[in-house]
Amino acid sequence: MRRAIVTAILTLIVSVGAEAAKKPTLKSKHLKAKPAPAKVHKEEKPVSSGINLTGTLVPGGVVLATIPGTAAGDALEAEFTGGPAVVMKYKGRPAVLLAVDLDDGKTGKAKLTITRHRGEVITHFARTVMVNPKKFKKSYWGVRRPPDPDAKERLDREREMRETIFARVTPLQYWKGFRSPLSIPLTVMSPFGQIRTYYDVEKGERGSRRHYGVDLRAIVKTAVKVKIKTKKGGTKIVAKTVTKLLPIKAIADGVVVAVTSYVGHGNIVIVDHGLGVFSFYLHLSKWKTRIGAFVEAGDVIGITGATGHATGPHLHLTVYIRGAVVDPLALINLL
Repeated sequence: MRRAIVTAILTLIVSVGAEAAKKPTLKSKHLKAKPAPAKVHKEEKPVSSGINLTGTLVPGGVVLATIPGTAAGDALEAEFTGGPAVVMKYKGRPAVLLAVDLDDGKTGKAKLTITRHRGEVITHFARTVMVNPKKFKKSYWGVRRPPDPDAKERLDREREMRETIFARVTPLQYWKGFRSPLSIPLTVMSPFGQIRTYYDVEKGERGSRRHYGVDLRAIVKTAVKVKIKTKKGGTKIVAKTVTKLLPIKAIADGVVVAVTSYVGHGNIVIVDHGLGVFSFYLHLSKWKTRIGAFVEAGDVIGITGATGHATGPHLHLTVYIRGAVVDPLALINLL
């Protein structure tokens, strides 16, 4: 009797299971949650427009590249086939400073690509630009004689020291903008990029070299009246011209990395403005700063002079951007 009851129960369980197997399974979102999608960066296709350029792309030129709508929190990456591309802050927003070296900069078409990171969104911008040729003035500088062995050895050491300094890239941007190094209107005595020809005595032929900076008038001449004694024991008033050497000011915020004297350049000061940008001041009569000092734009760093191979008092100013020699006045006017 008991065996019959157990057999009946087992038969009922099997039949119920079989009927359940015939029915379709109902899926419910409440029974099994879908896996969360993996976070991926959303990339947009490259666009040919969207990059604005300010400045002139020529050998020794500088250009500011901006993307409208870029926010302060965005991050940029940039590549430029025509020369260095420095990602920086401009008026509180990311921008790119392009530089074309005076000597090595190639003319013709160049490609500029900028990648913008905004949170998880990455946008690529691309633009083909033209680096135009530029004619530079020529001047004849007479006879060039070879330096004596001691001077040549020192010149080589000085060049190596400068190349080491200008190869540095400080990861900080010290500058906010650039300004004139003088307190008077700028008067160019010898322009940037000038081709200086000469007769090379050692080689017995004509040669030429570039002017890697701009020479600026940095003196003020004032006519004054002075009283002098005459041969007869009296006095008289005569006019006399007094020449005042002007103070030289840092063109932007930065750290002073060199205060020394060179054979040809005379007394010099080099300021590191960060991100591979340097300013180089030559032929000073006096220094007014020291190595390691942080200077702000407009701070006096020296007094103009005629030290080194200078024919008269003036300021020679050179600017390097990631090793590229560029026109200092173009940079000052741009930023």
